[in-house]
Amino acid sequence: KYFEKNENSSVPSDNALGRWCTNQRKDYYKEKLSRKKIDLLEKLNFIWDQKEEQWMNNYQELKEYIEKHGNFSVPKENKYLVSWIRTQRSEYKKDKLYRRRFDLLEGIKFVWDIEVEQWMNNYQELKKYFAKYGHSNVKNSDPTLGSWVGNQRLKYKEGKLIKERIELLEKIQFLWDVNEKLWQEN
Repeated sequence: KYFEKNENSSVPSDNALGRWCTNQRKDYYKEKLSRKKIDLLEKLNFIWDQKEEQWMNNYQELKEYIEKHGNFSVPKENKYLVSWIRTQRSEYKKDKLYRRRFDLLEGIKFVWDIEVEQWMNNYQELKKYFAKYGHSNVKNSDPTLGSWVGNQRLKYKEGKLIKERIELLEKIQFLWDVNEKLWQEN
């Protein structure tokens, strides 16, 4: 039932089923588990390696976070998961991330580049601002978003803003030159 619901067999060890799974692993490594039981468990992609189980628990936690919040911006108070995410990016950059893990992370649209993630988070905030105020000219009352908006204008003027980002910003009527807009209005 757990496998059908969660699509994995990585049961947290803080309940009776999790403790039962731990005991199955112990019996497996002590060669006390019958072939029939091993085969049954393996039909459920049972994880024999506890490090792999921990990885799957972290993956599941991240997956649930994304489903709830719609992004990868795990609060830094959740130090363990933030560290785990950083490790996945590092392993990927070093070409040391197992293919199975890569595929699972790709399946949840894992963001491999932190700069891309931060840009998209700011863009989402700007979209909310646009929906609320009907424009994208963020005032200094929001110094973080206002600074980011100014930085996008500067990168655009310097020719350093990639086409995809320009297109996304233009979807929300981004003002590239505030002074020109003010001049036109006057």
